This record gives sequence, C-alpha cells and structure tokens, in this order.
Amino acid sequence: MSTRRRSESERSPSDIELVLYGHNSGRSVVAVQQLNEATVRIYKRVNGKIVHEDAPFFPFFFLSSEAVIGGFTRHHWIKELTGGNEYRYLVAFSRWNDMWDAIRFVLTNHNKTALKRIGHYTELDAILLKPDPVTQFLLQSGITLFKGMSFHDLRRMQISMHAHAKANRPSDPRKTEDRILVIALTDNNGWHEALDARKLSEPDMLRAFVQIVTERDPDVLEGHALFDNTLPYLARRAELHSVDLALGRDGSSLHSYSPRGAMTERDFERGLFEAAGRHFIDTRILAHSYDTSKRILESYSLRSLAQHFGFASRERITLPQDRIAALWADQPDLLIQHARQEAKEILLLSNRLSPSLFYLCQMCPLAFGTMTRSGSASKIELLLLREYIRRKYSVPRARVGAQTTGAYTDVFLTGILPTVLYADIESLYPSIMLNRAIEPVTDELGVFQTLLRELTTRRLEEKRAVQS
Repeated sequence: MSTRRRSESERSPSDIELVLYGHNSGRSVVAVQQLNEATVRIYKRVNGKIVHEDAPFFPFFFLSSEAVIGGFTRHHWIKELTGGNEYRYLVAFSRWNDMWDAIRFVLTNHNKTALKRIGHYTELDAILLKPDPVTQFLLQSGITLFKGMSFHDLRRMQISMHAHAKANRPSDPRKTEDRILVIALTDNNGWHEALDARKLSEPDMLRAFVQIVTERDPDVLEGHALFDNTLPYLARRAELHSVDLALGRDGSSLHSYSPRGAMTERDFERGLFEAAGRHFIDTRILAHSYDTSKRILESYSLRSLAQHFGFASRERITLPQDRIAALWADQPDLLIQHARQEAKEILLLSNRLSPSLFYLCQMCPLAFGTMTRSGSASKIELLLLREYIRRKYSVPRARVGAQTTGAYTDVFLTGILPTVLYADIESLYPSIMLNRAIEPVTDELGVFQTLLRELTTRRLEEKRAVQS
C-alpha cells in the first residue's frame, strides 16, 4: 500500500506536540505501576499530594502475519494496520499472562517446522515486542511522566550506607558478623537524617528506614552504586532479619529482577530493583552515561566526581574502606559525618546529571529509572513507534546496519600555531541530515525528520538562552 508523506509545512504545531510529547495531555504524572495483569496504577502529584487512579491495560505485540497465531484460544484482538511495512498486525490481549502464552504458542509452532530450533522470542522474526509493561502502557496511552512539572517539583531522597567489614575484605551481607552501621538520608528540600547502630539494632534500622520512606514519600530514591551495592546489601540484611522492605507506594515490598529473565544468585548482587510507584536512580550510571560522549572522567567514584564537578568540600573526609571497622570503634561520629557527606554529594551529583533525563521523560514513553539506562537510539525508536501506533500504521522490521568509515582526518601542520581561527558548526550531523533529508528509508510517515527538526531547533534555542 502506498502512502503520501506530509511535508514539514503541512504539519501544524499541534501535530508536532503530539509527536514529541504523546497524544495524552495528562499532567503531573510521577509514576506508573503495573497493578495486575489487566490494570496499571497512575500516580499524580496534585496540590503537593500524591493521588492515584487505576486504568485498564491491554498488553500487545506486533506480528508480520496473523497466520502464526492462528489456533491460539485465549481472548485476543487482531488489528490490521495500514501501510506496507513488515509488522502489519497489532495483537492485543486482556491479560499480561495471555500475551506471554501467545508468544510461547508462536514459538512452539515455529519450532515444529523450523530447520533450526530457537529458544527465545527475540529470535522470532514474526514478532516485535516491547517487554516492559510500563513502556507498553505509555506507548498505547500517549501518557508521559512529569508533564507540567519542573525538575525541582520532583521529590528525591538520597541514600548513603556504611557497613562493618573486617580489614582487607569487603563487607559481605550474607555474613552474620557484617552489618549495617549507618544509613544517611537527605532530600532535595534540605531535610536530612542518620540512622546508626549505636542507637538502633540492625532490624530496627531497616524498619526505621522503611518508615521514613513511607512518611516522606519520595518520588525518587537515589544512591551511588545503588544497584551494585546499596540496595542488594539492604535487601540481604532485611531477608536475614525477616524485615519487609516495604518501599512501594502501595506498601508492597522492594522487588529485584534481572533484565535477562530468570534471577540468579549473581543477579541478586548485580541486578535491578523496583518499588511500586517510585523510581531508583543510580548516580554512577548517570556518570557513565555522561562520560560516553565527554570522555573526560578519570574515575566514577563519588569522591572523584565531586572533585570533577566542583562541589567537593574543602573539609571533605576521606575514608578508606578498610578503615571503616576501626573508625566505627574509635570515632563513630566521623563515620556518620562521612555518610552524611556522601548523601549530600549524591544529591549534588544528581542535580547536575538528572535534569536532562527528567525532561526527556516528558517526551519519551519510559519510566525515569529506565530512561537512565537506555541509549539514544532506543529513545528515538520509541518516539517513532508511539506515533506509528497512534496512527495505526504498520511498523518496519529493523535492518542490519553496514559498517562505514569515519570522518576524514589528517594532520597538515605541527607545532605551535599562531592566530588560530576556530570555526564550529552547530549541531553538525543533525544539520546535514536535515539539509539533505536523510532519514530511515522505512519511515513511511516521515516522523523522523519531524522529530529531528524540532529537537535540533529546541536544542539550539536552549543553548543560546544559556549563553545569553
């Protein structure tokens, strides 16, 4: 089926806003959680308070041929999409598990006749699936997080933790003798608190931590090495003492999972965590992402980052890990002060690196924590996919890229060069792509050029506003 693209001049400002920000104008959404197989819960901040509403959710995937799901008996709908792209059918379900049963059904049928068996749905060319339920709901509803909010409207709490360890070995949360010594907490409104083992037993510290999170009700919990260290340690110690880390906004427990599927023992130590209605932000991941393009950071340690960004205090305490146990025995106040200092630095680091991702959440159909772990290509793909879903248009199959040579470079002169004229072309690659109308050949709706033009224009306007 052929289609006529709308030119840039034909797109109205309202069309562009729909492509950029989604087709749902709902404001002040701070989180979306999958409540059950057919429902999501939407949390909003209204007049400074959190309210929630529940909405129906219809899990879905795309198919290249409706024949591959023929004979599947669970309730589902098949919608044929317009256009000539590969994935011409959208299949929706009334329950989350029904969707996965359908995927297993297609996989089993494929293996009955295939010359080479496959073991995972990602190897099935017939299916295109976004497996995260929150992303699916945001794609189909047009909702995005944080519309109408500024970064300072977000309520964020920072966590810094120190644990006991014998000299010359890291603390091990599975060992009874190793334990939490201090949990320092701050937030972006100037509040701070420290829980320490002099005043509370470890189970009581964990319960107090949960109570503080419940009462202060942050939208975001932040930490440095949050997924590699802080959350796994807290979860292990809570499990040891049979304490429920009920950090979810609905009173549900902290949940660990692996992006690869089934959890293993190693995944528990280096997996991901989620709590209903809240986001987890690891500032070390933010630093990695920042340095992907900058290539200027010497280390991703909190101390090094504080020095690099210029907010390290002159009175900063330097604390080697192998000195924690000795310091706790002789100068416990100094250890508590160090934990407080780290919590403040996590806040300042997040202030520096989080805002751009916060504002991207107003555009992209992703949760805040997921946004920090997603690359630029996946964000652009989701913006395109949301518009194709809105316009009920078939979706192209991903093509294998071809390697190309990089930009031409050469050395013409060496030594000290006087009277150097520096010329910089703003947004060089986007400008070339716009000037030459470079876009994916399969983007039959012309969404890519609309996005590129608008985002480039806004970037340059913001850059000039900062410089003026």
